[in-house]
Amino acid sequence: MEVASKNKPAEQQACADKLTKRISHLVGKCTKDFNMILHDDRLMVCMSGGKESFSLLETLTELQKKAPIKFQLVAVNLDQGQPGFSSEILKNYFESLKIKFHIRYQDTFSVVKKLIPKESTMCSLCSRLRIGALYRIAEQLNITKIAVGHHKDGILETYLLNLFFQDH
Repeated sequence: MEVASKNKPAEQQACADKLTKRISHLVGKCTKDFNMILHDDRLMVCMSGGKESFSLLETLTELQKKAPIKFQLVAVNLDQGQPGFSSEILKNYFESLKIKFHIRYQDTFSVVKKLIPKESTMCSLCSRLRIGALYRIAEQLNITKIAVGHHKDGILETYLLNLFFQDH
């Protein structure tokens, strides 16, 4: 029993390393095949604090080291005034990576709470305010590309929300 429990972390690490390598390979291939990142691009990596955005930043940081082209990464967090959110954790993380970063505060949370009835979903308005703010930040920072991490359910939810609730 003891041998199996000692091997488990090694097996988990091997599995994680294999997944990381596969993700990095696929991101590199997509980037090349679709010209997603070009020489001298400035990529704004939108950091929500969720695992998807951390994974995206880590993957792009590794790609930056290996890619045959040069590009810059700028991590950006939009602090929307959500109760309990602390941007200090992200600040420390960015500093540990020695990556350029910007943390901007824009209280969209209060706006959404004021305009959306309590029983209604806030996602649509919150998303629109967040995207508008991120576009403004990108323009101010001379960003050429914006990278946002989504998981597959998030992508589908966003697609369906846009499909069914798009203003006509």
